Amino acid sequence: MPRQTARYLGRKLAVVLLTLFLVTLLSFLLMRLSPVDPATAYVKRHSAIATEEQIEAAWIELGLDKPLPRRVAGKNFIFSRLEGYF
Repeated sequence: MPRQTARYLGRKLAVVLLTLFLVTLLSFLLMRLSPVDPATAYVKRHSAIATEEQIEAAWIELGLDKPLPRRVAGKNFIFSRLEGYF
């Protein structure tokens, strides 16, 4: 592979990785700044009435009970994003 092609592909890969990082960061910031509780919205989307037990279970299921760095650094976060779960 010619040297110019390798540099071009390297730059394109760096742009793709940077874009993915920025989109992920933006989605986290928007979720944290949103006045709506994500677990409550999740429960209300799946049932008409949201009880406290359902909301608490959703917090655990969605991983919102863990600190933010642990949610992002976990392998589940990375693999779920690669599988298309956002």
